Order: sequence, then structure tokens, then C-alpha cells
Amino acid sequence: MTERRSARVAAQVARLEAEAQSTKPKAKAQPPTKRGKVKVEGDDDKGKKRAEPVKAKAKPAKAKPAKKKAKKEEPTEAICRPPVDEHCPKADQYRVYVDGEGVVWHAMLNQTNLRQNNNKYFKLQLLEDMKVPGHYIAWFRWGRVGYTGQMTSKGEDLEGAKHAFEQKFADKTVNDWHAVATGEAPFSPRANKYTYVEQDFTGGPVEEQVKEKDEGKPEVKVEDTKLDEQLYELIKMICDRQLMVDHMKASG
Repeated sequence: MTERRSARVAAQVARLEAEAQSTKPKAKAQPPTKRGKVKVEGDDDKGKKRAEPVKAKAKPAKAKPAKKKAKKEEPTEAICRPPVDEHCPKADQYRVYVDGEGVVWHAMLNQTNLRQNNNKYFKLQLLEDMKVPGHYIAWFRWGRVGYTGQMTSKGEDLEGAKHAFEQKFADKTVNDWHAVATGEAPFSPRANKYTYVEQDFTGGPVEEQVKEKDEGKPEVKVEDTKLDEQLYELIKMICDRQLMVDHMKASG
């Protein structure tokens, strides 16, 4: 009897549980989860690179043109070469040398001594051979103004001729040729030595320059002198620039 009752109770309990289960709302089925993409190192960077707009390539900067080297300044005035000494053998084959600084290698020296009644000249020229390349000579001629005098030459190449010219100029004047010729130092007259006669080779022949300068000067009235006539003529000759140039020209 008791076993039957227990069986009925158990069956009833099972029925109630089954009803309870049937009354519960069914859970919605979850959608299948998508498998996540395995992240590979570098994928994000690639994506970013693709997303970024392509930048235009920068144009290469134009190279600045190189500055041209400044040209060496040349004399603004044409240099008038003095004539080659007419007493030089084959004078028409040579010309007076002009270096890169525009220095004309030609010098006329004068020495006057009133007590000894001396009026001497000394001419120096560095000559360039126009027919034989690389051949140069230092030409010297000296004597009393108005006379041919003596002459000689030294040197075979440019350096030798330059050295002979500079040495002779220093011996006769105790001055440095390069310093005087370039204007680095003024000529300094020395006692019992020759004086340098300055000449301008940019404005035409020297004798014409002297005439032009003298033409603009007012006439000076000369008073009668009490000096000896010969001494007076000598002093007048020394002070007369045009006469000095004429004598130099006559001397060659």
C-alpha cells in the first residue's frame, strides 16, 4: 500500500516538473559567432598606408647656378707701348714688354750735375721677341743727353731679363722697380744717383702729353738774369720739360 502511494507521488512530481519546464520561455538561439581574424603583425600599418592618399613627389630643388669667377680687372685705358730703342739691333722684331699688372717695362733715368756740367741719361727696356717665343732681353743705353752713347743687353728668357732690368734700376737709383712702377711706393731721389723720369703710357705718346699739359699753362714773364750764359742755358734746359723730352727722343 505504501509502495503504491510513493509511486503515485513520484509520478505526480515528475508530471509537475514536466509542466513547469514546458511553461518556461525558450531562449533565443545565439547566432554563430564569427571567427575573429588572426591579427598579423604589420597588418594595421599596411591598412593605414592604403588608406592614406598618395602624396605627390616633391620636385627636386633647382641647383643654384655656380657663381662665375670674377674676371681679373683689366686697365680701363689702352696702354700705349713706347717705341723700342732705335739703336737696338732688329728693333722691329721686338716690342716693350707689358706684364699682367699693366706695368710697362720701360724706364728713362736722368742725372744732372751743375758743378760738373753733366746731363746724362740712362734708358732701360725689357724687350719681348715677337718672332721667337720665350725670348726676352733687357736693353740698356746710356750717355750724355743728345748723344747715342753706349749700349748693351742681357738675358735670354723672361726671368733673366726681369732680374737684369730690376738690378740695373736699383743700381742706378737705389729704388725698387716693382714698387715704383706699380705705385706701391713713390720714387725717392738719392744724391749722386739717377732720377726716374715718370711717363704715362695710357694717353698717347709722351711728347704729346707734355705739350697738352704745357699748352694750358699761363705764360710766365722771364726777368733778365745775371747768371753766366752757359749756366743759365743749362738751368733752363733742366727746367724745360718739353726740351728734356726732345733731347730724350733725340737720344732714342
